[in-house]
Formats: sequence, structure tokens, C-alpha cells
Amino acid sequence: MSAQSEIEQLVLEFISQVDGQDNVEGLNRLFLNLVQNFGYSQFRCGQVFRPGLGLEPRMIFGTLEDDWSNHYRDQEYVFADSTVQHGLISKYPFFWSEQIERERINKVSKRMFDEAAHDFGLLDGLVVPIHQDDKSVSLVSIIGENPIKSDEVRRGLGLAAVYMHNRAL
Repeated sequence: MSAQSEIEQLVLEFISQVDGQDNVEGLNRLFLNLVQNFGYSQFRCGQVFRPGLGLEPRMIFGTLEDDWSNHYRDQEYVFADSTVQHGLISKYPFFWSEQIERERINKVSKRMFDEAAHDFGLLDGLVVPIHQDDKSVSLVSIIGENPIKSDEVRRGLGLAAVYMHNRAL
């Protein structure tokens, strides 16, 4: 079985299981089981922009450790985070490392990535921007210590994240 067909099969299985879930905790377990197949260990979805409210994040679902979440919030990284800035304009999933390699990050964002890696063990992540009809934007961040970063994983987990987001809402 090719890597692409394996990813497709896992994502299709996930989607079929999501339909039967009626609570966010069950959805979180299913999504965590899916992303762990590709070296990711945590995820979080936050709505980062709402018309009339601007950049004011609110949690929708996820399993991200509280220590990183608290640090991120306390440092007010949402206002300098290059993944948030890119996610507000992009409709396509992207890896943290792509942002760093393309030097699309400011000094505060670089410090944030360094702290995530060195202090919290969060080495890379996949960000899935979700732009809704009402112009609000949510970001699903899927993070791991040694994640698989391929176009197949990007597309498969991107589709699964959008499906998960819609079901969670």
C-alpha cells in the first residue's frame, strides 16, 4: 500500500467515525489517534479572528498541554505569531518549518518557536487555516516532536482538521 493510500484510508476512517460522535471529548480522542500515526502528539483549534472583535482567540477543541498554552497566552504571542499572521491570509495548510525556512518570521515569533522547541519539546507543527463564510478564521495547530512532513500528510490532515472543526462547532 502506498503512503498516499494509507493516509487516505486513515482519514476516511476518521471521517466515518466523526459522524457518530456527539461530544468534543470523543472528537479529541479520534483526532489524536489519527495525528499520532504521523508523529504528532498534540493539537489545538482556536478561532483567532471574528468580525467586529478582531484578533481575539477562543478555544474550540484540542489536547495541547496547558503549560505551553499558558506561556503562549502570558507572552501574548498571538499578536506576533507568524503562523497566525500567515493563517489569516492563507487558505492552505503549512508547516512551522516552512515559515522559519522562508524567513517569514519576526523576532518575537522566532523567540516563540525557539521556546516551543527548547523549553516545551514542540519541534514542528502543521497549521490548518479555516476561513468561514462569516469571515471568521480558525487555526488548527497539530504539533509534534518528530512529525512526518509531506504533501500527502498536509492534505490528509488538512481535510481531517476541517472536518473535525465543522463537527466540533
